Amino acid sequence: MKRIKVVIIDDGIDRVDFNKDRIIECYNVKNKKISYLGKHGEEISGSSTGFRHGTLCEEVFAHFVHTYEYDLYSINIFECEGEINIIDNLLEAIRWCIENKVEVINMSIGTTNFAYFKIIEEAIELLVKQGAIIVAAESNENRLTYPACLPKVIGVRCSRGVGLRPNEYIYNVKAIDGIEVIAFSSYGGKELEHKLTDGSLLVSEMTKCNSFTAPFITAKVCELIKRGIRGVEDIKHELLVNANYINDSIDKFIILGEDYCLDSDEEIQMPNIVIYNEAEININIIIESLRTYFIEDNYNSIAISRIGESSIENGIYVLERNDSDIYILDKVKMLYKFTNPDILITEVLHINEIQQLKENGLVDIVIYFYKNEINKDLLNSYENLISMNLIERNNLSDQERTRLIYNRCIDLFESIN
Repeated sequence: MKRIKVVIIDDGIDRVDFNKDRIIECYNVKNKKISYLGKHGEEISGSSTGFRHGTLCEEVFAHFVHTYEYDLYSINIFECEGEINIIDNLLEAIRWCIENKVEVINMSIGTTNFAYFKIIEEAIELLVKQGAIIVAAESNENRLTYPACLPKVIGVRCSRGVGLRPNEYIYNVKAIDGIEVIAFSSYGGKELEHKLTDGSLLVSEMTKCNSFTAPFITAKVCELIKRGIRGVEDIKHELLVNANYINDSIDKFIILGEDYCLDSDEEIQMPNIVIYNEAEININIIIESLRTYFIEDNYNSIAISRIGESSIENGIYVLERNDSDIYILDKVKMLYKFTNPDILITEVLHINEIQQLKENGLVDIVIYFYKNEINKDLLNSYENLISMNLIERNNLSDQERTRLIYNRCIDLFESIN
């Protein structure tokens, strides 16, 4: 069988006795240029410095992988300062993976800065078209992370609760944050101690974090490929059917102690534009266009919709449709927690939902679409209200209508501030 080409994109892998026969080649990216370091990279500079992060990731991978039919490569992208330089190095590493037809990529690196989302998404798309499987860790702050959140990437994070045991994981079928796998990760050094012959790996060096969950799942991916299973959708399906626990609803905020919501008393400092559609028409185009206008003006904006399919790449999150959602407040908190937006756009289906958000200080502007008679109670309840009769303004295109609404939102924000 053809050997699997696996790459760990991280901060390099140290040359030590316990891994000297496992690494094929090491590379370093600096100033957007990749250079070959040799069969096994650089010597560790001294025991007092501790092992590199990439070394620990490689050790977790080696601990869990049961096939030896793989060739492992290391690419260090951290020989620089500043996030933009790291992102540039990451893109160069991805280009190398494309040119060298890499099959599996383990990444503990990612960004929560929406300014880089698009360029990372485009690079990952090229990798996926070539058939590569990417396993990427979410940020340790559990914020929306690219590329981990992308639908064609296997996003992972470690368990923060106590319900999972070693080698167990939860699979999120409707991963609203794009993170399908939550796995046990208490690598305190003890589990891997027998592998480290020089005894210099300190327990404190392997804390519980998302980074060390990624190589655990990467090892499982390699096992699946060895069995002839290829393609990201097929790999994800196998991870699903073999999961120890399955979360199949975004309404399950807590599963095995994994809490997806903010504390109830935590303040949310984010403008929320609430859209109430009494006209009973599909306003997804308006929601998407309104969000796009904010993005073009450099505001990280996300939207909650109630019809259609979620699209993390487009910042649209579709919640399960109910006549009146008693969990609307929790869902807004959940989205705020992991997306950290500048502006949130929330579609509601009932006045009760608006009231619930208002009582918690989460209504800044109300956009009200109606078709016949205006709801006077609603009109009199909210000072910053944009009302629009869709019958009277039926001569406007969706783009013209949305631009009108956007300009009015900007005017209201300026008056509020």
